[in-house]
Amino acid sequence: VADCWGLENTGQDLDFCGQLGGIDGLDMRAGLAWETTLGDPSVVVVVLDNGVAFDHPDLAASAGPGFDATGAGGGGGPVGDCDNHGTAVAGCIVAAVENGGVVGLAPGATVASARISTVSPSCNTWTVDPIWVADALTWAVSIGARITNTSWRFAESALIAEAYAATAEAGLLHVASAGNGGIASVDFPASLPDVVAVGAMTRWGSVASFSNRGDEL
Repeated sequence: VADCWGLENTGQDLDFCGQLGGIDGLDMRAGLAWETTLGDPSVVVVVLDNGVAFDHPDLAASAGPGFDATGAGGGGGPVGDCDNHGTAVAGCIVAAVENGGVVGLAPGATVASARISTVSPSCNTWTVDPIWVADALTWAVSIGARITNTSWRFAESALIAEAYAATAEAGLLHVASAGNGGIASVDFPASLPDVVAVGAMTRWGSVASFSNRGDEL
């Protein structure tokens, strides 16, 4: 936790990223939460991304089902060499505690993977079809998931908007990134009324320079 100021900010120096100091206590209060629970396996969080490597030692104990909406047959796991974003996102949620590395906010929960993107061999072009996103959200409901996480932005789509609304009505809590453009508006799908938009802050309490802002945040 000493390297994860977002979980526990003591004003610690993090030399590895060139950031020194911070405001003591400006964090997510992870320690207080962990006094009650590290998370429950019955709480399934679906990561909508380009696949999650469930064989990673930080994720194996929390691995849930997988689904590849792209039709590539990945079963929710990475397919290409550039499919590494979803694994990092899953680690923020459930990375194992006390194994010598970082830790997720809820290491006792279960993470499931819905692959909704393909990535070019050069790693600089990501393709998302609205049908893939809608199918992934429907799948999340079918496995009894409680939460979805989308650390992506998509082109605005009525099909995607309808899928988020319908699955929220079915009981899913949706969370999505506001975007990393540093602009005064929130990206889609975080801008939808059925999605909780999450931005980024610094450990001194200011909005991170790259984080999008807006009324939906």
